[in-house]
Formats: sequence, C-alpha cells, structure tokens
Amino acid sequence: MADAAYDVLREPPDEPVIRWMDAAPTTFSTTALATATITAFALGAAATLAAMIIGRLLQGEDEEYEG
Repeated sequence: MADAAYDVLREPPDEPVIRWMDAAPTTFSTTALATATITAFALGAAATLAAMIIGRLLQGEDEEYEG
C-alpha cells in the first residue's frame, strides 16, 4: 500500500515524462558545415586530377605537336 502513494504525481509535468520515442533535433555547427564543404571540394579536386592523370597514362605517347 505504501508504494501506491509514490505513483501519484503532485502536479502533472508540462513535457512528457518519458521521451524515448522522440528523435533528437538535428543541428549542424558552423565548423561541421565548413569542414564538409572543404572536404567535398578537396575530394572533387583529387578525383579530377586522378582522372586527368589516368587519361594521360591510357592515352599513350603522342607524336610531338608542331603548332
């Protein structure tokens, strides 16, 4: 019987007592956004350079261009 007295809240809370089903809000800091932008640029530049180098290697030796 004594346990039943502890089950009753004096005043109902404004927010849910258990929030395990609610997803946490997603936030991005300025540092994370800047890091993602710089990383994307660096990966794009590296992929472009790699594609150019592979293209040159696969192309083979050309005759000298006299222009």
